[in-house]
Amino acid sequence: MDCFENIMLPNVKPNDGSIAETKLIGQKPVLIIDDVLEQVRELREAVAKLEHKFGPPKNAYPGVRMAAENFAPAFRLLFSRYVKDTFGLIDRYSQFKSYYSLTMSPEQELASEQTRPHRDFAINDPRVVAIAGIIYLFDDPRLGGTAFYEKLTDDNVSKLPRGAGYQIATDSFFKLEDSCEAKLNRCIIFDATRYHSGHIARPDLLNSGILKGRLTLNFFLKSLVARS
Repeated sequence: MDCFENIMLPNVKPNDGSIAETKLIGQKPVLIIDDVLEQVRELREAVAKLEHKFGPPKNAYPGVRMAAENFAPAFRLLFSRYVKDTFGLIDRYSQFKSYYSLTMSPEQELASEQTRPHRDFAINDPRVVAIAGIIYLFDDPRLGGTAFYEKLTDDNVSKLPRGAGYQIATDSFFKLEDSCEAKLNRCIIFDATRYHSGHIARPDLLNSGILKGRLTLNFFLKSLVARS
């Protein structure tokens, strides 16, 4: 039996049930949608029952993940209602992937690249737009939101010296542009080619339990710029 038969389907609230705004960070839009999902606490409890399905990801994410295949229908509504016009995209998208993610790695166990901001895609085609999104599924904002950075060096991130821990401020290699505070059931959506990281100023609060930890729903996709 597929594990997703045992988990409730995430549903986007009706159009008048969410509050959306666009914030310019580094001259690029970050879409912020509050109260985005219905029954978010019930969803979190359902995900917690599948904690045994979480495992280490193939990328450098500092925690564990489980595929969120059942989020695709809800995202189609988010795309048509908010994303397409905010980022000037056509009506279609591809390579959609989504995950329930639990950040839990202690600072002393982070790999060097995990102490630096990252980008989810590197794209050279000006017609292609890569989008990333995060829905915060935890109550305590001290677990950290998301910060955006400008890279100050031409060096590959993998070649940079190890940072002290989760990066939360400007240093010689990255300039902190701004951050979005975490809030239960807040969704942020942004250009996935820009450098960003979890803004985790209190790593001591990270918890390996889904009900109390830094649980998020992360998603990624590609689309094309709409012709004007």
